[in-house]
Amino acid sequence: MIEATSSSNISHLLFSDTLMGVMQTTGLAVLAILIPLVIAILQEEIIHKRNENNEGFLKLDTRVILDEVLKFKALLVYVGMIFLPLLFWDFFDNSLFRFIVFVIWAFGLIRILFIILNIYQWVKGDLWKYRSSYLDQASSGSDVITSWRSVWSSKVDPTLQKSDQKGFSGGDEFDLLKKFSTTVSDLIKKND
Repeated sequence: MIEATSSSNISHLLFSDTLMGVMQTTGLAVLAILIPLVIAILQEEIIHKRNENNEGFLKLDTRVILDEVLKFKALLVYVGMIFLPLLFWDFFDNSLFRFIVFVIWAFGLIRILFIILNIYQWVKGDLWKYRSSYLDQASSGSDVITSWRSVWSSKVDPTLQKSDQKGFSGGDEFDLLKKFSTTVSDLIKKND
């Protein structure tokens, strides 16, 4: 009895006249929050650092923001997951199809909310977490070289705590050298 009622309620929700509009509006609202945050974070990191001649970590941070904080390539997929399935909403009167579209939409929306959380943590000053993750995963030869050059040419002491500067929080020289050593070893193995 309960299963039939919940199935009926889900079916009623999926064929509601307002559900597609709510899904579109929610998607647009999340994008309306995301877009100014992306502009602000990129403007702060790129334009202000260049204007102030403070290019310490600039090239690394640009890559970190695009690949780790915003997850730019995945972000495009998530935006597509929110809006593209809705184009087919009215073509099918099948509860299963609409449920699948709803699940895809919800997954894309949740992933974008996690990206907004990443932006919040970056702006709050948790930079080393994302920098460290990027340096661990960077695999493209030019990206790796440019990123490490940005680290080593920086005039900022990467070992200072977060309370001392906006940069590496809790990272120590040994950890940084260990990551660098691993990267060099991986590059040597690729070239052999």
